[in-house]
Amino acid sequence: MSRQTDAPLTQLNSFKLPSVARELWLATKRSQLQAAINASHHRHPVILAGGSNILLPEHPLELVWQLRDDLLPIEPDSQGRVSVWAGTSLSRLINSTIAHGWPGGENFVLIPGSVGAAVYNNIHGYSNDFIGRYVTGVDAWDFQDRTWVHLDHDQLQFGYDTSLFHSGRYLIAQVDLQFKNQVPSGLLRARYGNYARQKRVSQPYGVPSAGCFWANPTNSAQLCARFPQFASKKQFPAGFLIEQLSPAHPEWFTGPAQVSRRHHSFITNPDGQATGRDVLALSAAIASSVRDEFGVALQPEVVIIK
Repeated sequence: MSRQTDAPLTQLNSFKLPSVARELWLATKRSQLQAAINASHHRHPVILAGGSNILLPEHPLELVWQLRDDLLPIEPDSQGRVSVWAGTSLSRLINSTIAHGWPGGENFVLIPGSVGAAVYNNIHGYSNDFIGRYVTGVDAWDFQDRTWVHLDHDQLQFGYDTSLFHSGRYLIAQVDLQFKNQVPSGLLRARYGNYARQKRVSQPYGVPSAGCFWANPTNSAQLCARFPQFASKKQFPAGFLIEQLSPAHPEWFTGPAQVSRRHHSFITNPDGQATGRDVLALSAAIASSVRDEFGVALQPEVVIIK
């Protein structure tokens, strides 16, 4: 277990936003996390893992826990079951499922961050797939009752880009998953490669960001009337709405925080000079314009720490 004071967080978030932790604890296993819990004196921490879906403030954060990859081998059993530490890299889990011929993981190609964060947000990928589909249970710390609990799939309240864990009551420590219908691994590698090529073309891969900034809003009769090509969609692409307004807002593509021209649902920090304040100002301007033009209240998909 490592404890640091006045620790810079710029390299611990994929947005590369400047921030500082007055107290930072690093954990790669549950016993180390328990040490951080014992030392917290009931203070509620900011939780980091890969830092890929979070917007940090400029002001110092009092207490931060980061769950890091334990780098242990990931070996699904003969039934496609596997249990991993929440700080495990999502990409390592995906690579393991592909290597062993268990389909599903390849749908989440090139999504950064940890397994725990993926479960927290019930991330979605190709084939309209959600990570929650594969989660059978979670071991978590209950901040309210100050105890460890096991939560089964049916208790996790998975929804579109959301889960029980958005309540803030629980901290994911261990994730149990099961993948089904084993196939030749070569088939999954080919599918992964195809998805990866598509994503590199359609998203600002490699540019600092927190991924898609906006959750896709629920489709409506009003939106379908204006854009009938999306009539069959339950969720309307937020990036499409932003793109329709972008010619009137060239300022969205300049400055330290910018809308990506490759995927308009992304806010990026292309020169590494943006702050959390810059990102929030740009997002507020975007949300206001979309609301005024389309009557849609965009909601951030990114977790905003205040």
